[in-house]
Amino acid sequence: MSSVLTNLMTAEEFYDWVHRPENRNGRFELDRGKVVDLDAPCEGIAPGIVCATTAYVLVGYTRATKTGYVTIDDQGVTLERESGLVRGADIALYVQMPMPNSVDRTSPEPRLMLAVDVWRPSDRSGMMQRRSNAFLDRGAAMVWLLDPVDRSLVVSLPNQMPIVLEGDEVVTGFGVLPDFSCKAAEFFELA
Repeated sequence: MSSVLTNLMTAEEFYDWVHRPENRNGRFELDRGKVVDLDAPCEGIAPGIVCATTAYVLVGYTRATKTGYVTIDDQGVTLERESGLVRGADIALYVQMPMPNSVDRTSPEPRLMLAVDVWRPSDRSGMMQRRSNAFLDRGAAMVWLLDPVDRSLVVSLPNQMPIVLEGDEVVTGFGVLPDFSCKAAEFFELA
């Protein structure tokens, strides 16, 4: 990751900047007002397969329960507007319905129920923990960190120690996603 601009910007300015034609195909986050160019996503096929499988499981859940929606592909999540903190979760699940109008930035952000990040070879442990903490500190109800190499899922909840699940261990909604249940191995079946 490297910073691409030196001028600090707010979340609204960042939204306008990433939607310029020359930036639309890039992967960026905003960290305390600084635009950060994320590493290219092509780091082996396993992270992409785990992302797709996890999104499939979560979309199935939202359709079955008729609650919420799922976004993918580092959809920007505004964690702090004024100080400029926008993170891109690989997958995000919201329970607000109907879906907000993406053009109307004046409406309040929907509550992020679940943020999911998938480890890539270039990721560092401390960075991933800071990302999880940032999502939780700004109101996410739960964060999942999936590791395609170890085939494990780390569940982070506010004010609790992380929970590591793997293999046939059951992933529940942990009070955040009612009636959610699957085995940890399901996220890694095709990877």
